Amino acid sequence: MFKHKLILYLLTAAVALLLLSSTAFAANVGKVAGRVVDRETGEGLPTVAVQLVGTNMGALTDVDGQYTILNVPVGEYDIKAELVGYQPIEKRGIFVSVDLTTYVDFELTSRAIDVGEVQVVEAERPLVIRDQTSTLRLVSGDEIQNLPTKDYQDVIGFSTGVVTYQDNFGIRQRGGDETSNNPTLNIRGGRQNEVAYMVDGFDTKDPLTGLANLSINNNSIEEISITTGGFNAEYGWIASGAVQVTTKEGIRNYSGSVEAITSNFTDDYGYNSYSVDFTGPILPDNEKLSFFVSGERRVEDDRSPHALNDGDRLPNNDLRGWTWQGKLRYDVTPNFIARIGILGSYDEFDRYDRSFHFNQEHMAKFEDRNNSFYLQFTHNVSKKTFWTAKANYFETYRFLGDGVFFDDPWAYASELNPNFNDTKLFWPGDDPETEEDEAHFFDDFTKRESAYYGAEFDITSQINAENELKFGLEYQRHTLRWLRHATPRRLYQGPEGGLDDVDNYGYDIVFQYDADSNIVGASIEDLDDGWNAAKHPYTFAAYLQDKFEWEGLVVNAGLRYDYLNVNTDRLINDEIPLDPFERALDPDATDEEIQMAQELNPEDLEPAEAEQRLSPRLGIGFPVTDKTVFHLYYGKFFQRPELQYLYTSYDYLEYMVREAPYYNPVGNPNLEPEETTAYEVGVTHQLGDNARFDMTAYYKDIKNLTQVINQPSQPNAFATYRNQDYGTVKGLEFAMKMRRTRNIAFDIAYSLQYANGTGSFATSQTNIAWTNSERPRRVSPLEFDQRHKITAIVDVRSGRGEGPRLGDFYPLEKSGINAVLTVGSGLPYSPSEIFNEVTLAAVSPNPAAPINSRYGPWTYRVDLKASRSFNIASLDLNFYVWVLNVFDTENAIAVYEGTGKPDDTGWLATEPGQVFIDTYSEADPNYGNMNGLEQYEFRQRDPRNYDIPRMIRLGMRLSF
Repeated sequence: MFKHKLILYLLTAAVALLLLSSTAFAANVGKVAGRVVDRETGEGLPTVAVQLVGTNMGALTDVDGQYTILNVPVGEYDIKAELVGYQPIEKRGIFVSVDLTTYVDFELTSRAIDVGEVQVVEAERPLVIRDQTSTLRLVSGDEIQNLPTKDYQDVIGFSTGVVTYQDNFGIRQRGGDETSNNPTLNIRGGRQNEVAYMVDGFDTKDPLTGLANLSINNNSIEEISITTGGFNAEYGWIASGAVQVTTKEGIRNYSGSVEAITSNFTDDYGYNSYSVDFTGPILPDNEKLSFFVSGERRVEDDRSPHALNDGDRLPNNDLRGWTWQGKLRYDVTPNFIARIGILGSYDEFDRYDRSFHFNQEHMAKFEDRNNSFYLQFTHNVSKKTFWTAKANYFETYRFLGDGVFFDDPWAYASELNPNFNDTKLFWPGDDPETEEDEAHFFDDFTKRESAYYGAEFDITSQINAENELKFGLEYQRHTLRWLRHATPRRLYQGPEGGLDDVDNYGYDIVFQYDADSNIVGASIEDLDDGWNAAKHPYTFAAYLQDKFEWEGLVVNAGLRYDYLNVNTDRLINDEIPLDPFERALDPDATDEEIQMAQELNPEDLEPAEAEQRLSPRLGIGFPVTDKTVFHLYYGKFFQRPELQYLYTSYDYLEYMVREAPYYNPVGNPNLEPEETTAYEVGVTHQLGDNARFDMTAYYKDIKNLTQVINQPSQPNAFATYRNQDYGTVKGLEFAMKMRRTRNIAFDIAYSLQYANGTGSFATSQTNIAWTNSERPRRVSPLEFDQRHKITAIVDVRSGRGEGPRLGDFYPLEKSGINAVLTVGSGLPYSPSEIFNEVTLAAVSPNPAAPINSRYGPWTYRVDLKASRSFNIASLDLNFYVWVLNVFDTENAIAVYEGTGKPDDTGWLATEPGQVFIDTYSEADPNYGNMNGLEQYEFRQRDPRNYDIPRMIRLGMRLSF
């Protein structure tokens, strides 16, 4: 007893220290509640013991038979109700979801014949979520295993209101997002950075870029919760969607699985994945200390195959990656639980670029690294109150560079970088017949790292039968490092000139010299001093949330306070950045003052202001009948700008203002949080015993979005960012779900959406800022405005002893087929006059119609996974076939703006195009022995304009 108390005191002290120094989002727990009544009289039974079987979690009913069990981790449980003189009832297979109440009612009988014998009932997951006050989709780990997908973000993409946007960076004319291994997910017309990705309650999104590059092994997922409507007050700095991934944790018995997937026998794309997971107690028969570990190795020779490539893999488009996870749980006492966890992934991948097709080794190469470490303590103070304290560290890292030189800065140093070939369509490769290296290299590299320490404390109390109150505090302190060299070949010039094109903070390029002071190398080192040192923004938040439940009515009301301090200096005067006090105009100015007026100095800067916001949230769920629930939601959300748009190197800022050498935006610490006001109304109706129908309407008003602008200034204008974009989004969503009935289950959903705004990305108006044109004043469809989307998931599955019978053998028992149909209308594009859209020379399109006024073709795709399980002693062996794009449909995902076609710019039919054909009529042995016409047709038939071809993968999973 003394030992347990000592450990409890030490852990509590550790929590206090962590809260003082170091956040996390949201808890991954729910609660179980219900009423126990006498079956004969219908009256509530007091003092009934309700227990989650195999755990220490339980409660006694009150005088009305009501009970509540708080702080229940997400997962599947059996629950039992017992009272002396009544027959005990055990309901098996109830599921607890994050932030929701699982309602379980009991009717006990006191008939003498039944007393003492436990009545067992198999529970079913309810079709209608009674306390749902916004649009929510829950996907269990078992459902994920059945789906024809291996990425949790693909699962999210099946939801209504979610647009899976695949950007072909090679032909985009108006801005875009940074390259990611995963498709960009835009929820209800929001930008990709407006979605929160949380794993076990911790934020895993890169605050610099808004990307979520962390990979997760599907076998480690317990549940995914996808909220596309309103969010409770505990969720901050998000505006469009919240994705909560709850991973598995240790159980009482040892179990695990080994899985292998390959396409080596079915296609040429070289997809291979190997994973393992294992769980159980640290010591046999010790239930206090348990663990869960998983790992995955991913090898993809073509990480993103595309149609229109004759079944061949894209060259230099491979990926090699690892994913790992570990979780340790220690039940210090029945009421005090400690958890520690790690989660991470590492990827190296290349990016195929059509313009580098004949110079493949110099295509861009990426290295991504993500790591998350956390510590969590939960203390049940009483049956009605518990608190949770968390501390975590998260880091995400990326290096982007040339495929050969990659992260060696000095390798880029060169007086020349060979230009494009004569046709201006391709970058030249090396001629093996000569000693010189004639290859063009990727003359750009970026190294960035963002990390944060965080802490969160929240306390939840069921203050009475109707009100569950939650109060929380959050803190995050970030460390941001960034270095981009726009022309690293200039490093041959050394410190004088070689570093002009470097935008950096937290990193610096350091030269190495030999004994004769000759430069012999260069490296990128951490920089923690000086005015280009690492940036350390920090945030603080406090929230109060009340969940009111009374006779079926549920009200989620909350208020959130957010504080953001970018913790850096900004320009005093944007119009005269180098001389804000106009010292040069003073007739008595000294030579030193005149010189200072031509440079950026610390005196020209002032601390940036901190931002503070209040966000009210209100969601109401109301039962119209016992099978129909109506909900409405109102909320105001603030989105922190991508931090990459807030910061810049002061040396680089001075260089851009003084010299204006080219167009490249610089960060602006004055950016304010982006603001969204959301409204939603919906109804859920249960159809019979096994189906439900959902209908939801929503409207969003968005303002203060980040956009690039041209800032007039002296001596030269410069490009930077402002809160200038705005938009509106409205839509309808319909869904129907049938749980398994006669071996068949299905989900069908349709969404209709109108997403309009003045800019789809922070860089959408790049051409306007570059040419200093007038920016749009009217909204137009956003790049990810998918008007119609249909998703249908059908699962047919048989159990033991089911299906056709051959003697004593059931060939189709324990087998299943899961098919997913996705249909989507085309995305918008901006029609232009026909021009050479694939040239490497500088061009600017001439609009032929308003921005995004036409739409690309519809897409249709069917994915399928068929499986069969066998039992071998205590082992379960599952074989499956996984087919993507079953009908090998050529789906265009990007089109040329002059024609609206994915494979033809139309330029060859113009007079300049005919001149081009005549000029380059000779075959070029360095470019596939193709003449100019053939080169152009090859260039414009870019496979990246298409979605995936048919791909077949074979898998095997052994569980024990």
